[in-house]
Amino acid sequence: MTAVAKGTTTITATTTDGGKTAACAVTVPGIAWTTDIVTATTWSSGNTYLIDGTLNVSAKLTIEPGVTVKMRPYSNIGSLIIVGAAGQLVADGTSDSPITFTSDTAVPAAGDWGQVAVNGSNSSFTYCVFKYSGIGGDAALTIDTASNTTVANCVFTDNVRAIDAGAAGAGTSITGNSIYGNTGGTFGQYPVSINSAVAMDDTNTFTDAASANPNLFPGILYSGSIDANQTWASTKTPYVVAAVPTVYQTLTINPGVTVKFAKYSNYGAGLVLGANGQVSAVGTTAKHITFTSINAVTGTPAMGDWGEIDLASSNSSTFAYCDFIYSGPGWASSAALNMGNGNNNSVTNCSFSYAEYGIDKNWIGTGCTEAGNTFSNISIADYVP
Repeated sequence: MTAVAKGTTTITATTTDGGKTAACAVTVPGIAWTTDIVTATTWSSGNTYLIDGTLNVSAKLTIEPGVTVKMRPYSNIGSLIIVGAAGQLVADGTSDSPITFTSDTAVPAAGDWGQVAVNGSNSSFTYCVFKYSGIGGDAALTIDTASNTTVANCVFTDNVRAIDAGAAGAGTSITGNSIYGNTGGTFGQYPVSINSAVAMDDTNTFTDAASANPNLFPGILYSGSIDANQTWASTKTPYVVAAVPTVYQTLTINPGVTVKFAKYSNYGAGLVLGANGQVSAVGTTAKHITFTSINAVTGTPAMGDWGEIDLASSNSSTFAYCDFIYSGPGWASSAALNMGNGNNNSVTNCSFSYAEYGIDKNWIGTGCTEAGNTFSNISIADYVP
């Protein structure tokens, strides 16, 4: 039997009785791929590949520009591509000839298939389109413990979630992607999750070309502690913190960024700094940095929606032109910003509103600066017992 590529082909049958022949045109929907990838394999341009079940990749799979991968519904997990620790998936399309991962159903919808899950290092996805994934709440692309994974100039739309890089390894980068129209599923999940190993800049967009069709639950969910230098740069969608990560290195928050904190445990989410941790949150008069409640998007925000930012014993953090809204009480104080007992920390030209306390200076260290801050709808501006 010879595999036939997608398209229309002619099949000729010859009988054994009298040598009669008959020909008919047959439309071939694609190449059904039924074996795992155990040796280096290339999927060629112009073809459609059909996946029905789980495809395990333990060698290098190269997908050429123009390929379409159609994923069929399968059990309750959908069809999957799983790149193992020894595997590599290189799916580098072009702007004129992207690679498409999509549903193989007549009426496609978010949740038709599972995901592409990457556990091996040095995989690459450029100019790819991911659509209609997310059965069970999966992201279209999950980067799980893999390092040096590149996701650039791709489109993620009509999925439940787009990218889950909450457990990604070092060297992961997410740049230039269009992420919009993803539903969030039953549990209202955010389209993207990252950790401190991920470099994600402000080149990603979160609406379509007409600045419409946003994600139903907008946000970049941050997971885990900040144990490598990290920059939060996206001004087009908020960062969401749903726990209390510890900042062990330098967290830089760029002008115009919004950070939304969720309820967590008894106090609410926030940030706490380790001994060597620093926060550099320096906005401008035109582009403030905002720390606020997740309910500012999904409900009615109120005082006490989130916890605090606790500088603890860290030194040399800077907050300028920042707005702190709807905080407290936290785990260490009832203030939006707890200065802790570190040295040379600076808070200038910031606003504090809708909180019990603004700044807690109970154990403030030496060399700290506080100037030009404003307080409104707040019980106590500077808490000094």
